[in-house]
Amino acid sequence: KNGTQKSYLPAIRRARAEFSGKRMREIEPYMISMFLKSLSSMARTTVSNQKTVLNAVFQEWVESAEWRGDYNPSEQAKTPRGLKKGRREPPTDKQIEIVKKHYLDPDALPAVLFLCTGERRGEACAIQLKDIDFENNRISITKAVEHKNNRPHITVTKTESGIRKIPLLSMLKEALEPLKGFDQDTFILSGTKTPLTASQYSRRWAAFWRKHGMAHPVVREYKRTRKGKEYSYKSTDWVADVCAHQFRHEYVCMLCMADVPEEIAIQLVGHANVKMIHEVYMSLKPKMIDSAQAKLDAFLCNSED
Repeated sequence: KNGTQKSYLPAIRRARAEFSGKRMREIEPYMISMFLKSLSSMARTTVSNQKTVLNAVFQEWVESAEWRGDYNPSEQAKTPRGLKKGRREPPTDKQIEIVKKHYLDPDALPAVLFLCTGERRGEACAIQLKDIDFENNRISITKAVEHKNNRPHITVTKTESGIRKIPLLSMLKEALEPLKGFDQDTFILSGTKTPLTASQYSRRWAAFWRKHGMAHPVVREYKRTRKGKEYSYKSTDWVADVCAHQFRHEYVCMLCMADVPEEIAIQLVGHANVKMIHEVYMSLKPKMIDSAQAKLDAFLCNSED
């Protein structure tokens, strides 16, 4: 997929630069380990992607009837410990309250959708009215939108686990009420039979947050070619102070605070296992600490009896 290519192509270039001139059988596990250690200043995901790419290259060599490779050294190499791990925080309480207070504002629909579903951006952009069962309060997630050079393309979900049904929460259901008379092929975020382009999505997302003082201007330089001559110009774009993926983190926190069992939660967010929820999405919020305090106080009081 296009998004995966953006992560993997730099890893391929680094691997070629590191092992250029060597035959496949000359590359040993310790060489790969040393190479991965040389990337320790990078984020853990970057180093992990590097190992994944090397593993895929060697596996192709092993499984090829033409090359008939004999072993995969990357399987024996370990990812270095102590790598930097970035964590995106959920939206602030103030940002969540803004969405809740203004959820019937048409400009708020993207934020309401992300808060009430925890969807990835591509999956959210692909939801059509025909995917929503208003009677049984279900949303079917079956596809995603991928943007290539700004243009939207319908593709598969990020993983097989991404194909699922999720609950239609009442706040989102009410926000979608104005669209119920539209054609069933209508994409709910664009309001048309065509998904939003990347730039349309960015402008719509920023427009809502700008209303509430949660966006900032960014001056960007663009280049255009006209009549064979290239010229540049500057334009001011507005960028929201919160991104859609932060609401995915909030959704996971909501599932936890609502005591939704983990085996159900991982299916609702479209992951194959609970590790991703624990390591990437889960954030310890003040309300969680308050809840733990209340439960522990109650336990201590009862244990004294």
